[in-house]
Amino acid sequence: MYDVCVIGLGSHGSAITHRCAQLGLRVIGVDKYKPPHNLGAHHADTRMTRLIQFEGEHLLPLVEKGNAWRRSFENIRKPLFQEAGFLTIANKNSTHFDLDVQEKWAQQHHIRYERFSGKELSNKYPVFNFNDGDEAFLEPGAGFLKTSACIDTNLENAKKYGAECIFNTEVSAVDSKKITLAGGEVINARYIIICTGAYINKLLPDHISENIYASKQIVSWFKITENPVKHRFPKISPFVWEQANKDIFYGFPSLPEFENGQNPEMKIGIHTESNPVNPEKCDLTPSEKSISKICKTPTLIKGLYEKPRKVTTCFYTMTKDHEFIIDQIPDMDDVWVCSACSGHGFKMSYGLALMFGELFTQGSSDLLLPEFSLSRFK
Repeated sequence: MYDVCVIGLGSHGSAITHRCAQLGLRVIGVDKYKPPHNLGAHHADTRMTRLIQFEGEHLLPLVEKGNAWRRSFENIRKPLFQEAGFLTIANKNSTHFDLDVQEKWAQQHHIRYERFSGKELSNKYPVFNFNDGDEAFLEPGAGFLKTSACIDTNLENAKKYGAECIFNTEVSAVDSKKITLAGGEVINARYIIICTGAYINKLLPDHISENIYASKQIVSWFKITENPVKHRFPKISPFVWEQANKDIFYGFPSLPEFENGQNPEMKIGIHTESNPVNPEKCDLTPSEKSISKICKTPTLIKGLYEKPRKVTTCFYTMTKDHEFIIDQIPDMDDVWVCSACSGHGFKMSYGLALMFGELFTQGSSDLLLPEFSLSRFK
């Protein structure tokens, strides 16, 4: 019997497998695909990470402690994290971002920050066409994670510590202390973690799956029409920007590392909290409505072509309250659900790996928060 069986080896599952194996547990991981891939939430090269969490102050320790663990094994010649800052742009009517609250948390937790508005904001970031009343909050020590490299490193290290990984194999059933693969093979384990992202509902009871849905998201790449120096860090940082109509654009500076010697470009996406889909049946082609929205980008950022070079899709796994679900399944307390990242999960993956490592070796973890509990849906 294995100590831990991890179902899903993407953003969270690869990190959990890595950490549990590092702690000396006998671990096996199973994935329907071969991560990293473009059928989940982790593709498209990069994900933002920051300490100030506008999703909630309670999440800060997960990122902070996870960052410390990541640094302990990161190859400094091939870093998984790039410091580039993180910029939140909002106005006083914003419904998603409260810059005053972000400033308060930064002060309480001794996190470096800067705030800009008016002419100072326009002078600091001249490539942006700011709206009247826009303000910005910069966390200089934030940046981005290289998603494929993170997952590859987790899986490589997991195997080095003795973990077994099975790819291109679907799990057909989950029971207490065992899972059944599509071919009928049974794997027994003391603990089972389900972290299959957008595909998780197939393995969950209805009273849990009814609170989770997959949301189709759009990501695009716009070529830069001028000298790209103004579109690269430190001239700009990864950003999120709420518009007056409540659309939320996010983007990354031009990153030569991912451009393969081609024309410089910026990765731009739109954060969407609705648009539920079945990830196994939905058309991955971006909708005309989404493309129309993303084509507004050149009106927000100077020096971009009118239309994107490429538009693709990925999935968020959402809950109604946009919070994580990390809890034991009732009547199967050896089976854990780890999902519903609601668009902000990748930066938590290392912290969650530490949490499960503590749970399975010490019996408890301060990183397991009541906000993650299934009881909130009763």
